[in-house]
Amino acid sequence: MKTQYDIVIAGFGAAGGQLLHQLILHKVVSSHSVLVIDKLTKTDNDRTWCYWEKGAGLYDDILTHRWEKMAFSWRGETCVKSSMSWRYKQLEANRFYAYVRELSASTGVEFIQAEVLNHLEKDEYVEIQTDQGTYQTKFFFCSIVNFSALRDHYNGPWLYQHFVGWFVRTEKPIFESDVATLMDFDEEHQRTEFMYMLPDSSNTALIEHTLFSEKLLSQEEYESAIQRYLTRLNCGSYEIVRKERGIIPMTDFPFQRMNSKRVIMIGSAGGWTRASTGYTFKNSGILAERVAKNFNAGAIDFEKILCRTRGLFYDRVMLQLLRHRNDLGPQFLFQVYKRNPLDRVFRFLDGNSTFAEEMKIVVKSTPRWELLKAVFRCLIK
Repeated sequence: MKTQYDIVIAGFGAAGGQLLHQLILHKVVSSHSVLVIDKLTKTDNDRTWCYWEKGAGLYDDILTHRWEKMAFSWRGETCVKSSMSWRYKQLEANRFYAYVRELSASTGVEFIQAEVLNHLEKDEYVEIQTDQGTYQTKFFFCSIVNFSALRDHYNGPWLYQHFVGWFVRTEKPIFESDVATLMDFDEEHQRTEFMYMLPDSSNTALIEHTLFSEKLLSQEEYESAIQRYLTRLNCGSYEIVRKERGIIPMTDFPFQRMNSKRVIMIGSAGGWTRASTGYTFKNSGILAERVAKNFNAGAIDFEKILCRTRGLFYDRVMLQLLRHRNDLGPQFLFQVYKRNPLDRVFRFLDGNSTFAEEMKIVVKSTPRWELLKAVFRCLIK
C-alpha cells in the first residue's frame, strides 16, 4: 500500500471533511496526493451541525432542515426574530460524510480507518504513526489534540459549551416547525444554562440542555433538565429516537502557535471554533477555504491561517465575562438578540460587522459595567 502523500488529513469530521471538500473544489487534489485518516468508518449519523447563513450555501441540498424564525427566551419573556435573507440550518453528519466521499470518489483521494498514535516533523516531511502503519506527508492537517493537557497548562479563560440532546417524538403536536428556539433561559440558574430546541415537525424535535461553563455535568443532570422541559411543554408521552452529546472548548488559547511549516492543527484543535459561541462548522468552512486558496496561490504559510481581528478580541471579552460572572450570561445574551436586528447579530458573530454595528450591540447590551470590566481585563492581559 502507498505510504507517501502530499497531504494527510487526520480526522474526517466537520473540519477535516470541509477541508477535503475545499481541496476538491479548488482542484488541489488534481496536483497533490491526499490521504484521510480516521479511526471510525464515518458512515453513522454521530452528530448534528447547525449554523446560520445568509442566502444559498454549499450544503443546502443535503440539509435536514432550515428555519427562518428564531426564538430567544429569558425569565418568561420571549422574542421571535426573523430575517429576509438569513436562515438557521441543520445538517446531519451522515449526509455530510456521504456527500464529501461521493465528491472525492473520482479524485484519487484515499481513506483509511486507523488511529493516529503520534507524528514527527522533519525538515522535508512529517512522519505519522498509526495503529495500521506509518505514513509520510509534506503537509499534515490534524484535528487531534489532548485538550485536557492544554487546559492544565493554561491560565487564561477556558470554558466549554457542553450539552446532551434528545431527538424526541411526542404524543401531542406541540412544536412550531418553522421556529428554532436557540436559547431558552426560562429556568432560574446561577450560570449560563439554557434549553435549545429545533423542531422539524409538529411532534418531532431535537432538544438539548446546553451550558457555557468550566465544569461538566453528569449525564443524569443533563437528561433531568430535558425531562423537566418536556413536562413544561405538556407534550404528553414521548419517545427518545436518538441521543447525542458534545463538549466544545470555548477559549482564547493560542492554538495557532502549535502550527508549523508542515503541521497545521484544524477544527477545535486548531482554534477554528468561535470562542464566544462554541460554533465550529461554519467557521471551519471559512478557514478550510483559506487553506485551499493558499495552496493555489503557492503561498503555503499556514501559520497565519488564524488572522488577528476585532472578532477575536470580542471573543476574549465574552470569555472574560462568562469566566468571572457566568450568572450574567443569560441576561447579556438575551438582550443582544432582543435589542438588535438578527442580521446585525449574525454579521457580528461571523466577524463581518462594521465597527459602528459593533458599538451599537455593545451600547444596547446589559450589564454594561460588567462588560466594561471584561474589556479592561482583556486590555491589561
